[in-house]
Amino acid sequence: MTVVEPDELIFVTGNGHKFQEARNIAEAVGVKLVHRAAPSQEIQTDDLEDLVARKAREAFEQLLRPLFVEHTSLHIAYINDFPGGYTSAFLQSFRPERICELFGQPGRDAATGRTTIGYCDGLRIRTYQGSISGRIVPAPRGPTAGWGSFGWNRVFAPDDPGDKTFAEMGEAAKNVISMRRGALEQLFDYRKHAVR
Repeated sequence: MTVVEPDELIFVTGNGHKFQEARNIAEAVGVKLVHRAAPSQEIQTDDLEDLVARKAREAFEQLLRPLFVEHTSLHIAYINDFPGGYTSAFLQSFRPERICELFGQPGRDAATGRTTIGYCDGLRIRTYQGSISGRIVPAPRGPTAGWGSFGWNRVFAPDDPGDKTFAEMGEAAKNVISMRRGALEQLFDYRKHAVR
């Protein structure tokens, strides 16, 4: 098995936008992320910890190196925190305009973004979660191409720092407050103490 340097960490994802965000967050704290894509079967479930644990175990069996995977999910309070673990399928079925039409109204708009990370070192799987509260906006806002159109960036506005959607804020501003950053900071903190 190839040894990974203490400041290097493998992120297994097929999503280039996720890797770009994670890499930028990691570089700011001196952690080098290495991108790997490994085929995996993403189960459909409400149990986000089980979802990332399965993905992490499957990726470790293929690469045989410490690594992490993640799942970022949208939870709309009006529909009992759905779509959660079904966010990818939800976004494919309901385009941004329809999501805003259905849920971007007062009383229906409260939402939470969550990132759940599964880290596997070969001995066990640890999970970390970051979240951010916000709301679904009445109509999609922000760039319609590239990073701005990634996931639900155009339909979700965090409670802080104001009324901008993630897409309107831009990647750098989003990375300062995002649910992905919250989860990654917990993982980096664990690794910093574990590798001593």
